[in-house]
Amino acid sequence: MNTFPVYPFSSLDSTMNRARLLIEKSGQEAVADNDAFWVRADHQTAGRGRSERQWQDRPGEALLTTLAIRRGGAADPGDHVPAVLALRIAAAVYHTLVPYLLPGLSRESISIKWPNDILLEGRKICGILVEADPRWFLVGVGINVRGNPVISAGHPQPTCLARYHSGAGDRGCPAPEELFHHLSREVLRFLHGPEWFAVVDAHLAWRDREVVVEILGEVRREGEIRGISRDGALLLGRDAEPLYSGTVRLKDLK
Repeated sequence: MNTFPVYPFSSLDSTMNRARLLIEKSGQEAVADNDAFWVRADHQTAGRGRSERQWQDRPGEALLTTLAIRRGGAADPGDHVPAVLALRIAAAVYHTLVPYLLPGLSRESISIKWPNDILLEGRKICGILVEADPRWFLVGVGINVRGNPVISAGHPQPTCLARYHSGAGDRGCPAPEELFHHLSREVLRFLHGPEWFAVVDAHLAWRDREVVVEILGEVRREGEIRGISRDGALLLGRDAEPLYSGTVRLKDLK
């Protein structure tokens, strides 16, 4: 199974910024011939998540990568809502992490927090960021492998894979590069077609729990999570009203 070309770096300001730079220089770069490519780094000096939150890491402790997808190209899944693209990648991350869990941990210990986080036993292990312009989608992925950053209060606190791996043989905690190879293969599996929905629906975080939805820092909705729709919306409240954007937190999480 062939994956997309990879541009590896030891240190960058951010993989997303470098992907944009490669696109801007595509007249001189090999990226001009590709419908998708990866940028991967061992360390970022200016990583970020949604709402410009900083993502701090130490060299070699996290998988830090961005997938660039040319709009209208062969790799473009054709989704009209960026949330679906984030959830496709979330399904790929889920299946990347499962083989490395301690034998005593079930698949249910990993959940997908709409629209862009992966939780392991309720703590954030992965963040996904989707940005788009008229020509490209950029999907940034950060997975805490051997350490985790500090994030602001009011959001699920982080964890890392090293706390949950068996520490022996093939099930030991992988290096970020090894984990990347698994992720890149799983992305090919979920980037097209409807398979992502069953994974996300089965492992949706906080289902039937009261949450608050914030947009630009203001509370816009409250209610119980009922599920997701096939076009990437979060279904909230008794009427299962669809929401296509926002930051979700538990109502009792201050």
